[in-house]
Amino acid sequence: MRISFTITLLILATLLGGLAIVHTGEKYRDKIFGAPAITVGEKLFDTHELDKTRRIDIANTTGTKVIVKQTGHFWSTTQPWKDRADPLYMRALFQFTSSLVVRDVIDRDDVDLKDFGLEDDRIRITMFDSKGERLCDYNIGRKTAWKIPSDDGKSTEQTLFIRLADREKKNKIYICTSNSTAAIHSLFSSDFARFRDHHPLHFSPKFLDRLSVKNEESEIVISRPNLKAGWMITKPNKLRVDPEAQTQLFNDLARLNAIEAVDRSSVTLPTAAEDASQAQEISIHFAGQPKDITMRIYPPPRKIQTLH
Repeated sequence: MRISFTITLLILATLLGGLAIVHTGEKYRDKIFGAPAITVGEKLFDTHELDKTRRIDIANTTGTKVIVKQTGHFWSTTQPWKDRADPLYMRALFQFTSSLVVRDVIDRDDVDLKDFGLEDDRIRITMFDSKGERLCDYNIGRKTAWKIPSDDGKSTEQTLFIRLADREKKNKIYICTSNSTAAIHSLFSSDFARFRDHHPLHFSPKFLDRLSVKNEESEIVISRPNLKAGWMITKPNKLRVDPEAQTQLFNDLARLNAIEAVDRSSVTLPTAAEDASQAQEISIHFAGQPKDITMRIYPPPRKIQTLH
């Protein structure tokens, strides 16, 4: 009698446990059993969720980590540099992530991650919302030999290995395509250095109301009373601006791009007694802002001549 009662209790406990799991939220079921694989043909991530991204962590296996946060309308790096993030690289990363489509699924069991480029050379991307909740967390592996014909049959799409980093989703390896799969690894070269904006100035003419070019001998200022008004030379004399010259100046400043960006503490700039007299300053002012942004341009260092 006691044995049958004990067996009945065990059966009831099992049934109650099963019911508890059924009625438990999806997130907790995934932690217990592992999340189901994403279906072939579906996007790897929800694009609407990615639109909530306010912080991105980018890391590699060598220990380099870049943290990028959205500040107003701009993305800024907070680690390892405190600087603007390059908008082109940020856009490329978002386009890659949001357009990842699953083409095949491989079970993680009994495979070596090294064979997929998901161990020694992997890149990890983690995106967070404003509350710090993870929106996506994945590792980028190597490209595969499989290329999928496009819909029109005129080209092929490169595939690569992706592994989700969430504990409950790490049991699958995904073969994916994306809009920029072929070039994605070049985005992360040189320890992510290009994610640091190499444009000396954040140059958006439509938001500017004053620009000046100055050296030791003179200063030229062009300005406008509001963002809808035309530009005028206001210093040294009030004159009309040559539209072609203005367009050329704006285009040149927008294209200005550094070969390398380094910290100020690691560079020795010329002193006033050296080449500073030939230096030029370009200052821009955004409407409504309290201060100008100034770029100082130094001439190349003079070669020291020696007599033999």
